[in-house]
Order: sequence, then C-alpha cells, then structure tokens
Amino acid sequence: MTYKDYCPNCVYGGCSNAEISAAEGRNDVKCPHFKIIIRIDGETKERSMFFYKELPAGMRVATEDDFRICDQLQYGLKFLIRSFYTNRIETKYLTENANMNELDIFIKAGHCFVKN
Repeated sequence: MTYKDYCPNCVYGGCSNAEISAAEGRNDVKCPHFKIIIRIDGETKERSMFFYKELPAGMRVATEDDFRICDQLQYGLKFLIRSFYTNRIETKYLTENANMNELDIFIKAGHCFVKN
C-alpha cells in the first residue's frame, strides 16, 4: 500500500505522512501540504486537512438538518465529503463562505458525512 491509496491526486509524490499511515495500516493521513483556512464569526483559524481511504467509524450520511440548528447554519461544523471523481474522503468545515448549493449536491447524493 502506498500514499496513492490515500491521496490519489497528490502531486507531491512520496509523501512521508501517507507512507507512514500506509505502513501502519491506518485509515487516515494528515496532509502536510494543505491547510484549511476558515473564518467563523470574524475569527480566522488554520486547520489541517485529513484524507481517508474509507469512511471512519462513527460517521453517518448527513442530512440538510445536520447543518442547521433552529434554521441557523452551524458555522464551524466539521464534516466529511466523498469526492465524486476519486472516491477520496476529506475533511471540511462549514464556514460563512460556504456554497450551500454546492454542498446540497453532496448531501443529496449521500457523499456528505457527519459524526453519529
């Protein structure tokens, strides 16, 4: 097993983090190349991006209701998205800049996941 099992489109071949995950038989890899910059309530935070080969335990298919409380979007909510093209699963955060129309496509297709 190699890093390509985790990050099929990675342009950084030979990623040591993914190689270690593969050697240890882990399901995830913390990508050293990509950081997610999120802005919530005017505060900017940097988050690491994780990729998964398979859906982690304790996750379920998301519904539109998972992203709202009392009709308000839950900014900062961490969720997973499965790519339509590579089948790779990656971390995402709901931010004020989220394109809800695009996210809705993933939700309706069953490609969006939240914790149970």
